[in-house]
Amino acid sequence: MIKKNMQAGELKLRKNAVLAIGMIVGLGIAVFACVLAYSGTFKRKPDIILITCDALRADHLGCYGYKRMTSPVIDRLASDGALFLNCFSTSCSTLHAIPALISGRYLAVSELDVFNGESCNIIDGKFTLLAEYLRKSGYQTAAFVCNDFVRQGTGFEHGFDVFKMCVGSSGTVTDKIIDFLNRYNRAKPYFIWVHYCDTHVPYFSPAEFSAVFKNDRFYNENNAVLAVDLVPRGTYPKDGSISRKAFHKGEFSSNYYTALYDAAIRHNDSQIGRLLTHVDDNTVIIVTADHGESLGEHNKYFHHISMYDEVLRIPLIIRDNGYFKGGKKIPVLVSSVDIVPTILNRINPFWYFFVKNRFDGIDLARAAGSPPNRKYIYSYFPGIRCIRDVKKNIKYMIFPDDKEALYRIPDEENNLINDDSLRDEKQELKRSLRAWLKEYPVNVDGNRRKCALDEQAQENLRSMGYIQ
Repeated sequence: MIKKNMQAGELKLRKNAVLAIGMIVGLGIAVFACVLAYSGTFKRKPDIILITCDALRADHLGCYGYKRMTSPVIDRLASDGALFLNCFSTSCSTLHAIPALISGRYLAVSELDVFNGESCNIIDGKFTLLAEYLRKSGYQTAAFVCNDFVRQGTGFEHGFDVFKMCVGSSGTVTDKIIDFLNRYNRAKPYFIWVHYCDTHVPYFSPAEFSAVFKNDRFYNENNAVLAVDLVPRGTYPKDGSISRKAFHKGEFSSNYYTALYDAAIRHNDSQIGRLLTHVDDNTVIIVTADHGESLGEHNKYFHHISMYDEVLRIPLIIRDNGYFKGGKKIPVLVSSVDIVPTILNRINPFWYFFVKNRFDGIDLARAAGSPPNRKYIYSYFPGIRCIRDVKKNIKYMIFPDDKEALYRIPDEENNLINDDSLRDEKQELKRSLRAWLKEYPVNVDGNRRKCALDEQAQENLRSMGYIQ
């Protein structure tokens, strides 16, 4: 009996040992699979194009319900892919919004004067950006940007094999991308980041587009006659006025500038269409913006330094035949910080599973199926902080002078900060924002350097109205 029990025990031990070895081997295979996936050894990954349009607000696109036909190409992309109805930027300016958008983390730039040369090494190399992840995963990476705030030497170029600064309209930018695609070696999949600037002041577009909405049936609605505020460069005008960087000689009508803005969208949209004729239908296309634009709301005209939703709400359209099914309209609240995790999980799900905690954003494929496990979305600018409760859709803001605002979205006209019925919600949002601010946003420019603005940089800033 004792001998039989010993034999049974030994047999059990052997079985357990075999199971343990099997688990170890299985884990080893999984890890090996992750390494292979991350190094690009598996089947060819999809080409990816990330399109960011400077100062493009969501509600001026047809797919978001706009009254003018500004975006037929983007609208078709939305009908073929996923349209996120409520995506919010992490900031109201390019310099502060792009770091989060291309890192998947709540990264921020501290206050600096780019016009006096504090404009090199804005993003320190210790922060890993999307292009760096993709290059390690076997991608050829290229960027074509038109905003001098993200030019070569700022750190935004990290991870790119090709990084082109483009001065001019979206037509010029698209020409350079098409030239790259015509020369491209198909041995690797490509990732292209294109940053267009047509919809940034001063809203210039070719003649055949600039007048397309002038004197249409919407042209005289809610018009305002504006004064010009000759503010110094790099600053923003008083409420109710227009700055000289947006001003066109002799034009004081708010509707004139809104029509130009919409015409710039239409031109930009046509160039996206031209670009799409040169890419495969299976290419992953993502269209979004760094931030929106104030077009008279809250008495702010033709700039974007505010934390209201006309500036923070941005478009997000993803066309991906292998990931998002076409024609989906996704109402849950998401953030631009989610774009990087979505791309990385798309191409390397095994690897992403082990590293997802590196990111503050989430993979948006989850949002397409069911609401993500998220309570708040954050936005920030030097001195201004914002927290949004995604379930209750209540937004709390605090300003440099300790002024506070509380809104029940979509109403941002009535400040409910003193509404007793929302006392508990206000206190909870304040506590949560304070707790978040102990760790975030993370400043990325601790080692920035001064450097002179070269002739091309000055020309680019001049074209966008920042310098005369």
